Amino acid sequence: MRKSVNGADMKDSSARRRRRFAGAVALALVFTPLGANAQFGDRNSKDCADPKISAERAEKACSVALDTQNPSRDAAARLLVNRGGARLDLGRDLAALSDFDAALSIDPAMFEAMTGRARALNGLGRWAEGIAQFDAAIARRPRDVNALMGRGAAHLSLGDWAAALADFDRSVQLSPRDLDARYNRGVAKLGIGDKNGAATDFSTVIQGDPNDAGAHLMRGRARVGVRDPLALTDFSRAIALSPEWGQAWFERGRQLDRMGRTEDANVDFRRAFELGYQDRWLQERILSIGR
Repeated sequence: MRKSVNGADMKDSSARRRRRFAGAVALALVFTPLGANAQFGDRNSKDCADPKISAERAEKACSVALDTQNPSRDAAARLLVNRGGARLDLGRDLAALSDFDAALSIDPAMFEAMTGRARALNGLGRWAEGIAQFDAAIARRPRDVNALMGRGAAHLSLGDWAAALADFDRSVQLSPRDLDARYNRGVAKLGIGDKNGAATDFSTVIQGDPNDAGAHLMRGRARVGVRDPLALTDFSRAIALSPEWGQAWFERGRQLDRMGRTEDANVDFRRAFELGYQDRWLQERILSIGR
């Protein structure tokens, strides 16, 4: 998932839904004399735990299983975590937080509930609380990359570039092939002013995924003032890959402006405005040049 943070695009892989099968109670239902009803209950538990089905279907299946199966406390905690994960995918962060809180009331040490709760807090913009919850989770599993990425995302959102960089550095060390970790580390490096380091990380992402428009845009930002022609090439590539992305047009317009190509810049600024890109400077520029 990519989010806008202090003008920078960030990828938060920790938001991925990770459902878990609800446990032995649901399995046992298949063998009760209830026949088809038992199998229906088992299917709900499986759907609740299946990351391949839609979040809408998973949320409904989890709710049915919780309401009709009289699950054990352990199974209920897992169902709640799975429903919370589906609700995160649906953007229902407050409802997700309620599920994770309920799961933790059953099992205060449940790692998935801890990280899910932290992600929900992040989604609600309660960054400091999210960091505190991630701290508790990481204390239990210091090598969990998703938790480190989630905490890094919260630090990034607060503009604490150094703390974010530490988390993303650790993530890259633990999972060198994780392109999201590389990308986010590039964002953090750019935040502390390490343009060369940021460009290197974004280049690694592009090597792994040449069609990542965000990586091209961010590498372009890292090259501004250092390698301006290459920055312009990156912004152009971002537009080619994602022509409806207003920020890409805006960034290229700014670069053209810096290079003295005012008329070309104005074309890009108008396109960014047409695409709904929100920026006070852009609004003032549009007023000055006319639509």
